[in-house]
Amino acid sequence: WIETPSIVRASYTPADVYFEPETLPQAYLRAARRGGATVISRTPVAQIKLQGGRVFAVVTDRGVIQTPVVVDAAGAWSALVGNLVSVCIPVVPIRHQLLITQPVPGIEPDHPIVRVMDTNVYVRPCQGGWMLGGYERQPRLFKPDDITLETDIRQLELDIDVLTELAGKTAVLMPVFQNLKVREHRGGLPTMTIDGNPVVGPLPGLEGFYVISGCCVGGLAKSPALGRALAETILGSEPAEDLHD
Repeated sequence: WIETPSIVRASYTPADVYFEPETLPQAYLRAARRGGATVISRTPVAQIKLQGGRVFAVVTDRGVIQTPVVVDAAGAWSALVGNLVSVCIPVVPIRHQLLITQPVPGIEPDHPIVRVMDTNVYVRPCQGGWMLGGYERQPRLFKPDDITLETDIRQLELDIDVLTELAGKTAVLMPVFQNLKVREHRGGLPTMTIDGNPVVGPLPGLEGFYVISGCCVGGLAKSPALGRALAETILGSEPAEDLHD
């Protein structure tokens, strides 16, 4: 699938893997239930109650849940949760887009992911076709006021021209994108930070409130280590892995 004459330098990672994004949170939920957690879906939080400078309870539309710990893992909605305790969570949601082509004969699920650094594009097999995602030079940014409880990712305004341009540049390396037939075009709102590092840990001056956000489009890969480290921190132990690097 790759025209090698245009390649100056390349690396290969045999242990690299990919999976469908929706499968990871489903796996986490199953593991949480096995561990004794109660999962309550579609339950908006209206208020986080504080008492003596620490978290005391969460008020939902189904009643009050008393708890000494709240974890803000709300992604693009992280700032909204922070507002409930009058704290600014320093993350910026940005639009990230991808497309999936119509099935292409000969594509196998075990074909490796291709990351084209010159064009900021990644390509991998998906449902018999190719998935192409790209990082825009001037992505659409969302201010805190742009994201509300009513914001629906399915209604996110997309721009196929951005991906068409990136696919055209990638066609030099992968000619299959010269005759692009798009089956699906979708996007999301990953959260970015000013230094490219995630925001993880407790908030100073407010006991019991923790944040895990600012994945910088790396949440699928980072979440296992970050989640475990945060859980260890909440339980009062030193994380097994040093996350400072």
